[in-house]
Amino acid sequence: MKNSTKIILWLIFFFPYGLYLLFRQLLFKAQQQFDAQEEETKAREKEREEKRKAKEKEREEETKARLAEQEKKKQENIKLQKKYGEKIAKQKMALAKAKREEHNKKLLAFKKKYGADATKALAGKIWTDMSFQLYREAQLLRPSGRKFGKKFENVVNGEERHKYRFDSYKNRQGKTSYNFEVDTKAGLITGWKNLEDN
Repeated sequence: MKNSTKIILWLIFFFPYGLYLLFRQLLFKAQQQFDAQEEETKAREKEREEKRKAKEKEREEETKARLAEQEKKKQENIKLQKKYGEKIAKQKMALAKAKREEHNKKLLAFKKKYGADATKALAGKIWTDMSFQLYREAQLLRPSGRKFGKKFENVVNGEERHKYRFDSYKNRQGKTSYNFEVDTKAGLITGWKNLEDN
């Protein structure tokens, strides 16, 4: 009976304490596992964050490199355009100089050919019995000279007469009209009129 009393007493006093210790140990292990999982999750998140930051940094560097490359190309294009523009400007200047020289040569030859009448014709004057050839060449040489448009031939009493029209334009009907007309007989001017006044 003493043994059974001891067992009963032991069960009454020490069994709950043993259960308590067992339960505490189980809770401790569970807490350790939970902490370990939490640390592992934090480590994974930290790793992901580091990878994301690394990718962002890489993207930023790529963007900077791309922008630097674009800026470099832009500067090269600007230099090329400037160089090309200077080349074109030189060519235009050379062409303009050549045209001026050619025009001056033509003017000298014209003045040499027609003498004093050339100066009057270049001033834009027209007179009766003026050579039509002189008038036509003067208009070609003048900067604001009349532009030849059309020639009309007519025979009156066996004599050839010509009408020359200048400065064409499109009228309201879409047909070609002229602003100025010169009449000639045997190569000399016999009359002229402003058609725009009509």
